[in-house]
Amino acid sequence: MKLKLRDILLMLLRASKNKISGKTKIQKLCYLLSIKTQKEREFQFQAHYYGPYSPAVDFSLSELVGIGFVEEKKSLWAIDNRGFEVVGYDYELTNDGETIADLSKQSDNETYKKIENLVKSLNELGNPDYMQLSAASKAYFILKKEGKEMTSDEIKQKAKDFNWDLTTTDINKAVEILVKLKMIKKQS
Repeated sequence: MKLKLRDILLMLLRASKNKISGKTKIQKLCYLLSIKTQKEREFQFQAHYYGPYSPAVDFSLSELVGIGFVEEKKSLWAIDNRGFEVVGYDYELTNDGETIADLSKQSDNETYKKIENLVKSLNELGNPDYMQLSAASKAYFILKKEGKEMTSDEIKQKAKDFNWDLTTTDINKAVEILVKLKMIKKQS
């Protein structure tokens, strides 16, 4: 059985103890996962404000919420300087979602193991927040696009082409994450 993107999202939530906080975090986890599982075409990532973004992931997540496999909880984080609400989203598997995630896991245990290893590796790094995952995703996106090793300064400069602002601290954390995920090798 060929897994659909929504099956992968369900397995990602299952491997994440049934809950992930933040749309941006889900996007970045899916980007890293698309590389690790070699399913980049299916995810359709493109450059966006907070790094690689996939409309297909956003749509699939909305589908899962709509059919009741995932519960979406909104919470007001703040009011920005223009008076607009800044809202956070938490996503949690429902009982039906858990059942379907487990069925997906059984049908493609190899993909689930890759998802589980990604989540485990990130937990060993202290479960990076969406900003750290965003920096790692941006850095990897640039490295992949350029197809060569780059210094921190080169990555920072290239990030400006996408209107991304990466600091040296961001890049250092990104390197730590990408090395842990075995997506790049640490320079000696």
